Amino acid sequence: MKTFLWVRYFNAKDLLRTIWRYWLKKPKFALVDLTVLLSYFFKSPYTIGRQYKDSEPYGETPLKTLDDIIARCPIKQDDVVYELGSGRGRACFWLALYKGFKTVGIEYIPQFVESAKRIQKLYNVENVQFRTQDILEADIQDASWIYLFGSALPDETIMALTERLEKLRPGTKIITISYPLTAYTKHDIIVVKETLEVEFAWGTTTAYIQSIE
Repeated sequence: MKTFLWVRYFNAKDLLRTIWRYWLKKPKFALVDLTVLLSYFFKSPYTIGRQYKDSEPYGETPLKTLDDIIARCPIKQDDVVYELGSGRGRACFWLALYKGFKTVGIEYIPQFVESAKRIQKLYNVENVQFRTQDILEADIQDASWIYLFGSALPDETIMALTERLEKLRPGTKIITISYPLTAYTKHDIIVVKETLEVEFAWGTTTAYIQSIE
């Protein structure tokens, strides 16, 4: 019960913070984000995620947390940012509309992607794409930056994904939450450049900023 109340409190605080920090500064993002939230008013993304037995538990990165991470990353306007496991697309819309980055969301659950695409078309958001793909099969060769929440991914999936990421061009940056990819490889191709403590609804954890060398 205590955990449930804390999550409710955290989410309410995060929404107020989002309105103050992002909605008031970027009205178009406010419209898009509000539409995303209202689209799941009657059926939460957590409920939808549980309908897919081969899908991992649903989770989202608070926008303030993502902002704290991005503040430590030298992302340029011509970079391409991928989110592996983009869910309903809030982070991708924020990266595209608030930060102005070219963004690609890769998501396994079709319902999330279809809804995000409808919202993208409704508001004519040009610098974001959503693809219904498995993160172990998606073409990510043009990525400059990759963001992976994926704290609930099984070890075998992380190991397989790490093997794919090691083949990306040198200089590609990868952000992971709760674990470094160096824990899943015997090679020295992926190097941890920086770490920082970040906040989620379920507690504080470490974000790892890594690079392909």
